[in-house]
Amino acid sequence: MKKWYRLKNAIREHKGESTIIATVLLMAITLFCMSLTLNFVQQNLARHDGENDFTLAKTFMKNIGLSVDDVAWHPGQSDTIQYSSQSAEIHLRPRLIHYKIEVWKVGDHGYSTLKEYDTAVLFYDLPLAKYSLDNTYFEDILPSTMTQLIQNSTEAPITRVFAVQRPAITDENDYIKVGVASLFRSVQFQINADGVTTNYLKIYLANMTQGALTTANPRYITLTGTKVDASVINNVEHLRITISFPNSAIGYGSSFFNFPVTTQTIDFPVSGTEVELYIGSVQVGFLK
Repeated sequence: MKKWYRLKNAIREHKGESTIIATVLLMAITLFCMSLTLNFVQQNLARHDGENDFTLAKTFMKNIGLSVDDVAWHPGQSDTIQYSSQSAEIHLRPRLIHYKIEVWKVGDHGYSTLKEYDTAVLFYDLPLAKYSLDNTYFEDILPSTMTQLIQNSTEAPITRVFAVQRPAITDENDYIKVGVASLFRSVQFQINADGVTTNYLKIYLANMTQGALTTANPRYITLTGTKVDASVINNVEHLRITISFPNSAIGYGSSFFNFPVTTQTIDFPVSGTEVELYIGSVQVGFLK
């Protein structure tokens, strides 16, 4: 009888231990599942926040591009735009695109250089840790489609706004970048006076340069038109524009900017055309 009671007690103790172990295992599994769920939710929230930042960045930089056009042709005019981001960086990087404008006049035997400019590009950098797509991503934002270097219309944008993600060559490339770069706009027309028809081509290009800079958390971008350089040349039979990339060695090359072409030529009637080139200088300032 004593043996029976001892066996019965042992079974009860064993059942009690099994219940405790099962409860502990159930709690561990529950906590593990909750941890996975919480991690999944946090990752999705973080990606959602990053996606929102990216969408806002594209809209913001498109507005910057349009503002450049507002001030570039009016020296002394300014436009100040506020921005707010906890993780993004906005900066102007100089000498990223080199523009060369050449003309071939009637009677000449080749091209001569009219103007050359190294232009800066304004970037809104969103860290890949915050939001990432893939290393082949590229999007033209303004204009939405590019087929040539010169946009021939009075309503054409004067800047190119684009978004890009490329493999990092240096630390500064480890971002999704939304950029604002200078773009050519042209207007071509004819004037007939006393039976004589004269062809005209006006070309516009904005040149962004560094303005006022604060080193402590800038929250405003100020765009200021400073001057307009004008060049006029008559009897032009051919005009050629070429772009190159002085900083391609650190990742800012042809594949990064993804221009549809790097050279564009415009041929005029043999009677020649009067070409007017306007370069509007815009200072980009960063203020608190």
